[in-house]
Amino acid sequence: MSLQFTILMVLYGQPEGRASLQDLKRYVAILMTSGPDWAERMKGLAARAPRLDIFGQSFVTRDRDGWAITEAGKAFLAAIERPIRDQAPAPD
Repeated sequence: MSLQFTILMVLYGQPEGRASLQDLKRYVAILMTSGPDWAERMKGLAARAPRLDIFGQSFVTRDRDGWAITEAGKAFLAAIERPIRDQAPAPD
């Protein structure tokens, strides 16, 4: 699942949220081998959404020009990256 989060993050950081498959593979390879900080961050996100399916949930689309993050994908990323304390209901 952390690979799917990495794909979402890469696409989110691209102009217009799009990347060719070749560019996407290159960026993902760089991040996945960049060290323990990235791996731990992606594991933490994956633990918060264990059933993530970026295509089944329509967070990413593919076409002949490459892959793109959708508005739903952007909203999902924003929500999942919010610190847990921000998501908890206010105490009574």
